[in-house]
Amino acid sequence: MKIFNIIIIVMLSSFVLFAQDENESQSIELPEFVITGVRKVDIPIVKKKKPELISGLSEEFFMPGFSSEDFNPTGFSSPFITNAEVNKIKSQFNSLLRAGLGTVTLPLGEFYYNNSFSNVLVDFGINGRSEREFVNKAGYNFVAAAVGAKYFVNHTAEVLPGLGIAFNAGYLLNSYNLYGSRNPSFTRETDNGRIGIAFFNKFTTVKYGVNLTSDLKKFRENNLSENLFNTSAFLSFPINGFNFRADGQVKHQSMQNNLSGIGSYNYYSLSASIKLKLLKPIEISGGLFYSAQGDNKFFSPQAVLTMKFSDKVFLTGEFSPTTTFLSQKDLISMNRFYKLNNTDNIYLKEKYKMKAALIYKYLKYFQISVGGSYIRIDNLPYFVYQSGFGDFNLSTLNRVDRTKLFLNLLFFRGPSGELYGSANYQSVLDADGNQVPYYPEFTVDLNYGYPFTPNLNAKARLNYSSGIYMDLANKNSLNNYLDFSIYLNYKLSKNLVITFSAENLLDRKNYLFENYRAKTIDIYGSFEYKW
Repeated sequence: MKIFNIIIIVMLSSFVLFAQDENESQSIELPEFVITGVRKVDIPIVKKKKPELISGLSEEFFMPGFSSEDFNPTGFSSPFITNAEVNKIKSQFNSLLRAGLGTVTLPLGEFYYNNSFSNVLVDFGINGRSEREFVNKAGYNFVAAAVGAKYFVNHTAEVLPGLGIAFNAGYLLNSYNLYGSRNPSFTRETDNGRIGIAFFNKFTTVKYGVNLTSDLKKFRENNLSENLFNTSAFLSFPINGFNFRADGQVKHQSMQNNLSGIGSYNYYSLSASIKLKLLKPIEISGGLFYSAQGDNKFFSPQAVLTMKFSDKVFLTGEFSPTTTFLSQKDLISMNRFYKLNNTDNIYLKEKYKMKAALIYKYLKYFQISVGGSYIRIDNLPYFVYQSGFGDFNLSTLNRVDRTKLFLNLLFFRGPSGELYGSANYQSVLDADGNQVPYYPEFTVDLNYGYPFTPNLNAKARLNYSSGIYMDLANKNSLNNYLDFSIYLNYKLSKNLVITFSAENLLDRKNYLFENYRAKTIDIYGSFEYKW
């Protein structure tokens, strides 16, 4: 893995030389990146969106940009964080160079550039990180790059006013060992690439969007490769007091060197709904959902009800059975340590899906929401550690009942700082009433930020989870997971910021999966230079 350190060091040297020749430019919107994520600058704490195993279609899915991961209290970039939360935040800089060293993170480097020319926005980014072996053969390494461009037709144009066209492409190479297996020296390297183009318009009466993407994932250990072609589209327009919306998706999965020997799979989904305001405070919508993969077909009605009791209190509920096509890319993101087998994909069915939430908002100061959901699932993926072999096997379960209760607290930036907190309880039970392995029962996530001075900002984060079983019989469980981290950044000048971070400050022996310990305490510093 030394090659990753060499690549990152060479990359940083080039950035320093390049940075000396650049000047400040105008303020523009932050860029979007396919794989590398985006630069974030002094953003407020926002609602954390963990990548859910079960997710339905949403309007954001059809637009450029991808699902976000953990909120990063430092405000720094992450290779897996996108701009779903911050794409409206402006920056007075066009370029960013960041470099750092730490006790585990050694080194890290990032460079981003974005600019606008008339109706065109372009961006480019490259970054890399190397984590040393904090336990025998552990660690993680990646290098990534991405480029994107957006073009907007003027809203007053006579032809296609408000039309947006976006193009993006990216590549990521990562490397790590299966350090908790019987062969801890086994190295897994994957190539990840994406290219996509999108056409969208949300500024006219008839709103629409079409997104075409191609995702490539290749495992170097056995030359197994997956190319996932995805076509998504939505159409929305008012008609006779109603609002009609249709969403469609087609996925074609092409496989090579897979153990099943099957070369390709197809997945289709289509939903249509009509929204109506019965009374001023009540809005309802109803429709149909259909999907198919081979001989497997799924059909269900869907309905959503929203009630506005006042400007501060809202109640929403929905009945929305749906399906999800889980590709190799999705499965490896759930557990990057599992042993590849003849499962090429999973056609997950949420046969019964009901949600409800009560939301209280007070101006722009805070928002509190409480609610719950119930889902009956078929083909739920789960992982079991084979102690005799030291490998994780992937399996699926039918008739799984998932019940969830949640509380979210969001206090926006003010004199006392800013806070986002979430607490969740869930039971994910199989047909025998046992909790499915590696689906935690309790999770808590607290993020707090406080500006001591205009130049000094501090942020802290607490992650906690418990009730994580390692087997279907629920005889063995992981210790409770607790991660407390702090972050400081100090602005030396308009262009230069220095940072200090301490992750897993308590140095807890946290485990991601059985025999796979998470990162030990990691103390590192870095600098950010913007121009």
